[in-house]
Amino acid sequence: MISRVVIFLSLAGCILFSYFFVYFPARDNAQVILVKSSYELQSGTQLSYFLQTYKPKNKKERFPLLVVMYAVGFDVDQTLAAWRKDARDHQMMLLVPDQTHPDAEKYYGAKAYIHLIEELVKKYPIDRRNIYLLGISKGALIGERMIQSNSDLFRGGILAANPDTDLWKVKKNQEGARYPSLLLIHGGADYQYPIQLVRRKVSDLIEKEVDVRLLEIPDAKHEYRRSWNSVILRWIELEREIQKSYS
Repeated sequence: MISRVVIFLSLAGCILFSYFFVYFPARDNAQVILVKSSYELQSGTQLSYFLQTYKPKNKKERFPLLVVMYAVGFDVDQTLAAWRKDARDHQMMLLVPDQTHPDAEKYYGAKAYIHLIEELVKKYPIDRRNIYLLGISKGALIGERMIQSNSDLFRGGILAANPDTDLWKVKKNQEGARYPSLLLIHGGADYQYPIQLVRRKVSDLIEKEVDVRLLEIPDAKHEYRRSWNSVILRWIELEREIQKSYS
C-alpha cells in the first residue's frame, strides 16, 4: 500500500499477420479477445505485440486504450499478468508492444510504436479520443519520446520511475488540440534518478502550461509497484470524466 502521496497540480504501410486469439468473458459478459500478432516496419523488421480487445455490441461502440511500455528486466508476459485483469475490469483495451531488444528505442524507434498504434486504431474498436500511455523506467523513456513526437495521439501519459530528467521541449499541437495530461510517479528514495530532478521537470512543465501531476512515493526506490495500478486507473477515470464535461 502507498503510505503517503504528495501531489503537485497544474493546469508506412504495415502488414499484420500470425494472429493468435484467446476468448474469455469480461466483467459485463462482453467477449474479450487476446491478440498476438506482428507489425512489419518499412525496414522489414518485425515488431510483435499483444492486444487485449473486445467484441463491440454495435458498430459504434469504442473502448479506451492503455499502451504499456515496460521496464528493462520485464517482458510481455509479466506485463500482461500485471495489467490484463485490471484493464478488463475497467473495460479498457490493453496494448503491450515488444521491447525485448537491448536498445528498443533505437532499434525500433518511438515512431514505430506510434505507427503501430495508428494502424490498430484503424482495425480495432479503439476510442481515438481516449488513448493513454504508461511507461515504466526505460519504457517511460520511450514513452516520453512518443508523447513529445505525437502529442495529439494521446489523451494522457503516465511515466513511472522515468530515468530521463531532461526538461521537455513542448511542441505546439495541431490547431484546436490539447497537450496530453501527464501523471509522473516517482520514488522519494530513488537514488539513481533523484526526486529533486523530477520536481524540476514538473515545475518546468507547469510553466509551459502542461496539465501535470507528480505522485511522489516517499519510500519507493527505482521501481514499480502493482498497487500503483489502481492509482493510475483512477487518474484515467478522472481524465475521462473531465473530457465528458467538455464534450
